[in-house]
Amino acid sequence: MTTQTVVVGSPVGLHARPAAMIATAAGAYEEEILLSIEGEDEVDATSALMIMTLGADFGASVTVESENAAAVAEIAALIAKDLDSYAVFPVIRKGTPILGAGCLCVCRVGACGATIRLCDMNHLTACAAC
Repeated sequence: MTTQTVVVGSPVGLHARPAAMIATAAGAYEEEILLSIEGEDEVDATSALMIMTLGADFGASVTVESENAAAVAEIAALIAKDLDSYAVFPVIRKGTPILGAGCLCVCRVGACGATIRLCDMNHLTACAAC
């Protein structure tokens, strides 16, 4: 069994978006992948809901465990990443079509320097400059 303990890199912890990204990656492996924080039960890494039940905030230590060392390395790397950073969102360039508005949006700075909003439903809104 391979284990690795990593620190949560997403500023808001392992909430819906990071949990879904981790669960999707874990689902690509046949072997069971378990996540845990000290003093809590292990959870199945293929379930975003179970990942969220860990309550792992930014800076928390999460242990990844599996028979597959490559799976442990990939999932550990995702947990350590800031999965809410601008780098995981599409780059918006001037002239790019912008989809609908609304939802739970997060302000970011677009490639043109204007503030854009990215929501949990992948809708994009931007200023007229974009």
